[in-house]
Amino acid sequence: MSNQSNNNNNNEPLDFNQIEKLIKIRNHIKNDPQKFLNVVKNENTGSTVYLVGCNHVSPESMKNVTEILDIVKPDTVFLELSLDKRVLLTATNQQLARELTKRPTIRWINSSLNDFFLSVMNSLYWHASKMPPQQQLYFSGTEMRVAYDYAIKNQCKLVLGDRDTKTTLQRVSNKFTWSNILQYSILGLGMVYYLATSEPETIRSDYHKQIKELDEIAYNDEKLLNSIQIPCVKKVYVDERDRYMASSIRDSPGKSIVAVVGKAHVYGIGKYINEPYEGFYLRADLENYTEPTFISKYSYPIVLGTALGTPAALSVISTKLVFRKAPKPLLFGIGCGVFVGQAIGIDYLIKRVQDKLEKVEINN
Repeated sequence: MSNQSNNNNNNEPLDFNQIEKLIKIRNHIKNDPQKFLNVVKNENTGSTVYLVGCNHVSPESMKNVTEILDIVKPDTVFLELSLDKRVLLTATNQQLARELTKRPTIRWINSSLNDFFLSVMNSLYWHASKMPPQQQLYFSGTEMRVAYDYAIKNQCKLVLGDRDTKTTLQRVSNKFTWSNILQYSILGLGMVYYLATSEPETIRSDYHKQIKELDEIAYNDEKLLNSIQIPCVKKVYVDERDRYMASSIRDSPGKSIVAVVGKAHVYGIGKYINEPYEGFYLRADLENYTEPTFISKYSYPIVLGTALGTPAALSVISTKLVFRKAPKPLLFGIGCGVFVGQAIGIDYLIKRVQDKLEKVEINN
């Protein structure tokens, strides 16, 4: 737990009431607050901001948020959600439970890199909700729902201050180079291989180990801050959103604000919260839509077409070399057969991986 001033390295003075809250936090919260809580002074309004870093798939984060809210009793609750995600806050547990009975589809046959990424992210969060450390369902992002319920019950002001997800993904994909595409392809293939070849208990054990490590790592630990190793992705997905949310918090009402955000955003938001820029113009700049680049628009169909087409082309060429008088309809049929076979194989592999993950889940 730290009290951070961002224009200089000196601590901002806190009044007696704030000091009393910090003492209560230190003495009454089970988990070490220094690992997930950063307290900063908003020089724009004079408000005190409690940045609560969360692991969105861990029940420990829900407990931390609940305890901080009960002690701080804020005027305003800020959530790392964009307005397009508000439905996640108002859905009932029964509605969410029903959603967990419908396995999401990974849309790998499409023309959009962003649609593919979104479908993969949705699938990962869906599976994560069904295999928490304890033997019961835990909906990803429950800490946000807990904070939302607290704000409604206690009539706090509520601010959903993150950037729209599609805008973020578009800005990320616009930064991609062919080298980045290759890096992610290699990482993705490695993950698919691991999931396809590992035993369910090994996957479960490794997953729970990662959850525990993220719960225990400090928000300002270099390992966490550098966990995204591709610079263009980190710049857009983390750094830009840190600035965006910091400006949203800076313009939020209330003298006491609890901000529930991902743990990887706590340090950056604390760093940028007192930037000398007009928040509205800063957010407008970070939301600025730019036309998709060539790589953003065509890289996925090119990579997908290459992955499916290369074996088909090689099959046709090798057949032609061996059987020089092979008729064109036969060559065409061989090429189409290999192409379709590749597509069926990829689809089978994805379903096999998803089936494997379902064996890991608590209800099996």
